[in-house]
Amino acid sequence: MGVYLGVRGWVECADGQEALVWEVVHRHDDGFYSQGWSTLTGPNGDTCVFYCGTIRAQATGWLLGQLREIAAIPPPVDPADRVRGFFLAHHEEHGTQEWQLRDGDLTVAPTDGRYDYLAA
Repeated sequence: MGVYLGVRGWVECADGQEALVWEVVHRHDDGFYSQGWSTLTGPNGDTCVFYCGTIRAQATGWLLGQLREIAAIPPPVDPADRVRGFFLAHHEEHGTQEWQLRDGDLTVAPTDGRYDYLAA
């Protein structure tokens, strides 16, 4: 048996960034956990790339590495258009963390328990 991490979240993209996000994902394709990535485009052209999957705890670095690369994607023109995103990661033994993509970086922080109901 193993210890698992449930990860749910999204990356918001400006024009041209979605293709760059997918380049990162394809470079790290493992043929299994990579299937958790998908895209949704809203009615106003808003695009988000989502991840939804339960991964072995040993694969945490694999996914965090991708998110760090994605966070570093440069804005198309306006510096305010950096990719940004939010993920909840529930570890079976260590609880829930939030992973924030903003300002060109990835921030990992424990939550205060307000999201624990999502791990039930």
